Amino acid sequence: MRRGLQQVTTPVLLRSGEPLGAVGTPPAAQPVTVHGRAGLRAMRVRGSLLPGLLVVAGRALRRTGAAHVFEVGQVPRSAELGDESWRFAAVLAGAVAPPSLVEPRPRTAGFADLNGLLRTAAAAFGHEALELTPEPHAEFAAGASFTVRVRGTAVGRAGVLSEETAALADAAGERVCCAELDLDLLGGPAPVPPAVRIPEPLPPPAFNVSVVVPEAVSAGEVLRVVARAGGTEDRRVAVKDLLQGGQVPAGHLSLTVRAEFLRTDDGPLRDERRRRREAVLRALADRGWSGR
Repeated sequence: MRRGLQQVTTPVLLRSGEPLGAVGTPPAAQPVTVHGRAGLRAMRVRGSLLPGLLVVAGRALRRTGAAHVFEVGQVPRSAELGDESWRFAAVLAGAVAPPSLVEPRPRTAGFADLNGLLRTAAAAFGHEALELTPEPHAEFAAGASFTVRVRGTAVGRAGVLSEETAALADAAGERVCCAELDLDLLGGPAPVPPAVRIPEPLPPPAFNVSVVVPEAVSAGEVLRVVARAGGTEDRRVAVKDLLQGGQVPAGHLSLTVRAEFLRTDDGPLRDERRRRREAVLRALADRGWSGR
């Protein structure tokens, strides 16, 4: 992403007759077919990330003139459950930089860009020595087809698409550089901590009342009246503010009380809040206290 590539996610299931279905899949690999309901009988599991990625790249080239995309995903080694490998695949094609006074024509992606990307990926796994060994691969052009090796072990392939494969990807006439690495052979992807953050619970609904009482009245007595009349528990009622003097009559206190409650009404919360508050105000008035 720091190099300007966009991450994409492509389908795991492919139609058996898709032109790009075999691209990137090792020649000896047996396709994993799907046996299930009628709608899936003509499907098979991808043997590489490149088929779907090339479809995305072809669309990007047609619409924007550039395709700089990558994907990280799993590919099965066999039909055995859980026998999968993590792969990294990237496709570079089209304009890399816009035209300028120095370069009247936009610079297009070349194999050097792909080479630098592969070395960055290998370095992220602690491998500085990456080798590109010329070897023929069916989807790459002759003279631009390589096996990627780390310490003598083949970990993937890279190259420039042949004209035939580029045409299948709807990118005829374009120089399409692509590669796929087996991340398990590089040491596996970084582990993801399994911890799940539990979201904080929402606070219960509440209403506020302000009551003016003589100084001789205890706050505890006021809280009990609010709790009983408001239909809630004593522990859910608390004094949030206390005023004395100013506009408060001499010898009196103004208490702002907040009362939380657990819902018992299926109607609108606003109506239940108003109903409870009005019941509290009536109870305060019965005591001769001023409330609002």
